[in-house]
Amino acid sequence: SEKARERTSAVRRDVYLKAVEELAKVGGFLGSLPQQDPTKANLADGMQGLFAAAAKVQLVAEPKTAQLVTQLVGQYGELLLRLLRAVRPMHDAKFEISLNSDHYEKAQKEIERVIADMRRHYESAKPEVGVLAALNESFEFQRAQAAMHAERRVAAWKAFNSGHRDYVRSLLTELQPIAAQQVKGQVAIRHDLGLDGDLSALEAEMECQRMKLSEQVRKYLDELGDA
Repeated sequence: SEKARERTSAVRRDVYLKAVEELAKVGGFLGSLPQQDPTKANLADGMQGLFAAAAKVQLVAEPKTAQLVTQLVGQYGELLLRLLRAVRPMHDAKFEISLNSDHYEKAQKEIERVIADMRRHYESAKPEVGVLAALNESFEFQRAQAAMHAERRVAAWKAFNSGHRDYVRSLLTELQPIAAQQVKGQVAIRHDLGLDGDLSALEAEMECQRMKLSEQVRKYLDELGDA
């Protein structure tokens, strides 16, 4: 009946719009993985919204659209697993940065404390050589500790930045073929919603925009390679 078709159309519209919304978030989420803290959350949870939306699409979509979306989500899922492995060294580097930053700050505070003690002792009426020697020894130890942790922090940042360049290069390269699949899915969704118009012209325009973006990605990757 007409009412049944209207209800189906309304449900399908809501499901499709949610799926498109989740798809728009994926690139940003995948790009943010190096900055995420795996000790505070399950990183894969960032894709659960897309997986849930795709499951609903499979229930209400036309067969061709459901197949395209299923393939697209499968590609994103496989990419996520590859990226989670690739991002581990960067998370290790971030841990080293945090750890050595904490130790550096503690050493700096100890240095400040020792200097204050030395100043007070020098200004006292009867400075003792043994006490000053002990304070000086403590000062030298803490200074060495601060230098060591500062050096380790710099090394960890270098490792993170190098890994991040490789990660971005890999991510942008792998997203390009998925973007082509996404164009097909979006065109199929418009068809299901009755937003036909000139779908061939729309697909051609979306593909043109994708190719322009791909060219910008290529130039960016060349710049990363020279960095």
